[in-house]
Amino acid sequence: MRLNQVMRFEQRPTVQAEIVHSVVVADEVWGEWHFYDEDGKAERGVIVLVVDRDQDLIRSSRFYMEVVKDALFM
Repeated sequence: MRLNQVMRFEQRPTVQAEIVHSVVVADEVWGEWHFYDEDGKAERGVIVLVVDRDQDLIRSSRFYMEVVKDALFM
């Protein structure tokens, strides 16, 4: 993961994540994610992972996330 993506989670230690849908196409895994924390912040979007199945590694990731206003929290 890129540094800014790792920092996203370090700055929000109470974040919870839910994967809503996922699709695997060749070496890519597309997932629809809902992130939320106890502070009332929420983000939703898609994360695309490029994986190396032979070595069980994530080679790269792309985050397409947006802040959700007035979200219903679990």
